[in-house]
Amino acid sequence: MNGWAEVVLAGGVDDRAVQFWAAALKANSLRWEAGSGPTQARVDFEVDDLAASTDRLAGLGATVALRSASRSTVHSPGGLAFGLLSHRPHGARPAPIGPAGRRTRLVQVCIDSPASLHDREVAFWREATRWRFGASDGPPFAGKLYPEPRSPIQLLLQQLGRDDDGDRVRAHLDLGCEDREQAAADLVSLGAERQWDGDGWIALRDPAGMLFCATGNSPDAP
Repeated sequence: MNGWAEVVLAGGVDDRAVQFWAAALKANSLRWEAGSGPTQARVDFEVDDLAASTDRLAGLGATVALRSASRSTVHSPGGLAFGLLSHRPHGARPAPIGPAGRRTRLVQVCIDSPASLHDREVAFWREATRWRFGASDGPPFAGKLYPEPRSPIQLLLQQLGRDDDGDRVRAHLDLGCEDREQAAADLVSLGAERQWDGDGWIALRDPAGMLFCATGNSPDAP
């Protein structure tokens, strides 16, 4: 994968959620794809050779759900859907929004793996992306995958706790915030619901019920 990756919100399109994210991010690094079922975050990766990249990921244990001349839809070993697209020219990555001291940007997708799938999922994503890996100090995070400098998002690899285990891998969005508390308050004013506070992040739900986090990551990351 050449490093450029974008976030897609796929599933049933909730007008309240569309309006929320348009206001929260000004469509910054985020696009919609209408479908059915609950809204879920998906990452689309650009590659130089679509056919060869699809075959390579299948060899790493991914399942190819759709293959065409313009894109492939693939599932990781743990069942997380993502896309492959042919490489396109890009300008600068999207800039943070908001005034100085309150800037935010969608900087990260967190891949959430049940304990039984976590090690295999981490190994898959490291080899699939071939991005630079930075290990974390310990559970629940394995580490981060950093793309080339211009790319909009990085990947965080997290192991879910026993009370939230399940049998499939999923993903959620992380916003990088200069002022996490202020960002959470702003997001609530736009229609989000604050859920709980973690060590360095605040968990919220958008108007469609999708979980995401306001984090202490710099809005200039990765």
